[in-house]
Amino acid sequence: MILKRNQAIILGWSTAVVLIAVNIAYVSSFTGFIHPAAEVLETDHYRYLEMARGPEIRARSSRLAQEPPFCWRLLIPFLAYLTAQVGLGLDPAFFLITNVFLVGFLFVFYLYLRQSGAGTGYSLLGITLVALTPGAVRWYEYQYWMTDPAGLFLVTLGFALIHSGKTTCLLAVGVIAVAARETYLAVLVYYFFYLWKRHGFTAAVKRGWLVFLLPVVLLVLIRQFVITSGSYDIAEIAGKVIKFRLENFWESQFYLLTVGSFGVILPLLFLFPARLPAAFRDHYDKLIFVLVIYSSLTVGYNTDRLLAYTLPVLLIPALGNLKKFIDYSKLPAAGVIMLVIALQIFFYLSTRFYGYPAISIFQPASLPVAAVMLLFWILSWGIMRRRLTLKNKIQTREDMQGRINS
Repeated sequence: MILKRNQAIILGWSTAVVLIAVNIAYVSSFTGFIHPAAEVLETDHYRYLEMARGPEIRARSSRLAQEPPFCWRLLIPFLAYLTAQVGLGLDPAFFLITNVFLVGFLFVFYLYLRQSGAGTGYSLLGITLVALTPGAVRWYEYQYWMTDPAGLFLVTLGFALIHSGKTTCLLAVGVIAVAARETYLAVLVYYFFYLWKRHGFTAAVKRGWLVFLLPVVLLVLIRQFVITSGSYDIAEIAGKVIKFRLENFWESQFYLLTVGSFGVILPLLFLFPARLPAAFRDHYDKLIFVLVIYSSLTVGYNTDRLLAYTLPVLLIPALGNLKKFIDYSKLPAAGVIMLVIALQIFFYLSTRFYGYPAISIFQPASLPVAAVMLLFWILSWGIMRRRLTLKNKIQTREDMQGRINS
């Protein structure tokens, strides 16, 4: 059934709302609805809460409110401060803002997937997989005071605007986004290489200089004029983070750097390994974006939350591979799609989030998840190889018969 544009938009929006509601209900079953900060056994959110209490907190030199890099992420605490002024209280204000951005994130992602040619059905499947990726959505129902929901929304919106050629809107989004979270700079890097690949280096600079310059200038000004409670030695932090990752590489980090952050999206991405070199060559701008996000793991202890920013790049080829697999294998599409969703649900339910101190950093590797995803990839790859081999044999037999008949 072909939907009209308005129908497709309503369907995408309502699906996004339902998916966020499911996450809220699941987390609330553990924590209660709009749970207090103490219920979360993490620490980052206390910085944003202090920042949102208003200018008088900064005037009293609150160390939490002025701790870098959190104190440079001004937008969400400021919005929470404004929202709380109507009498909501800070916790409901943060909760509302987070869920508005999460719904927006999934909805814009849906529009971006349709814009990229995924079709309505696969676009709905795509945002369902994203909603079931713990580091992209569920975590922020648990630690709902964070800046990442806005960051994910703005990064995805940036990609949608780049691919629709809306440069003026992209400039406005960039200026807003760097006030929310510095991760948006990776989108500017992607935009430069996107232009370079299509128009050449000189044209990329001429077309994009304003889009690059204004957000960077604003970010520099924020870091220059916001008073901090201490220094931010990025080299020292990188040394500690890299040491932590190396010491825990086989115990947990390798898992988190791969399937532990993406679930079934990763095996879908590698369904056709022989095509990867050509994909890297043809889409090096997207590869550079992914590498930039991965490089941010050298200065941040969290893994799945940071790697969620790669989803606007990784999900499109993953869905494309799934469609090709269904077409080539001749397996029932509904059955394969239901299996994919079931695998992501298993990943979702297997990933810990509640009741463990600093679980965002010390998430353990899940052998069942790794084994199930590897088995799915092996079976899918095996089916593809068998189908292609059979197709080649039939083609060879037909060619021989044709030569005999001629």
